[in-house]
Amino acid sequence: MKPLCFIALALICLTCQENHRSTNQTSQTPPKELRDMAMEGITIEFIFDRNKPTHGDLFLMTGAEDPDFPPEHKQYEQLKSLGLSQIDDAYFGIPNEPGNINNELGFLLIPKQINYDGNAPFDSVLMDYVPLRSEAKRADLVKRICSEFKENLDVSILFEGEELNDLEIINDKIDAIIAYCRAELKVEPGSVEAIALLERDYTE
Repeated sequence: MKPLCFIALALICLTCQENHRSTNQTSQTPPKELRDMAMEGITIEFIFDRNKPTHGDLFLMTGAEDPDFPPEHKQYEQLKSLGLSQIDDAYFGIPNEPGNINNELGFLLIPKQINYDGNAPFDSVLMDYVPLRSEAKRADLVKRICSEFKENLDVSILFEGEELNDLEIINDKIDAIIAYCRAELKVEPGSVEAIALLERDYTE
C-alpha cells in the first residue's frame, strides 16, 4: 500500500505544479492588456547600433532606389522580399489588397531621429502594429519583419520597454492577441466587424 500512496501523492503534486504553471502563464498577460493591445496596437522599436540608415538606405526595402537619395548601406536591399512600399513620403508599410474593405494599414514602419535633421541617418525604426486593423495573416509578416531585421541588420530590439533577444516572446504575444480577438471579442482581425468595433470604441 505504501508504494501506491507514494505514487498517488506524486501525481497530486505534479497536477498542482501543472495547474500553477498554467495559471502563471495565463496571468502573464491579463485580458484587459490583450484587449488594449488588440485595439491600440503594439510598438516594436529597432534601434540601429551602427550603419544607421538614411532615407535612401531604407528605400531599398521597396526593391528600388530613390533617385533623389542614393543609398549608403546596401544591406537594406536584403529586406526587399518583405514587399514593403513607401507610404506618405515618410513611412513604410504594405498597402491592403485590392478590394479589401479596410483602407487603413494594419502596421507601419516609422523612421525616427532623436534630434531631427532631414539629412541625418535615422536612429531607429518604430513598427506600429494594430491587430484588429490587419488581417490575421499579416501577423506572420510582422513576425518575419522582426526576424529579418535581427538577422540582416545590426539592431537592438525593444518591446514593451525592454531589450528583446528572444523573438518567440513577440510571436507568442501576437498569437495571444489574435486568439483573444476571436475568442473574447468575437471578431476576425481585419474584418468589417473588427473595424466597426474599433470605431465604436473610439466614439464611446
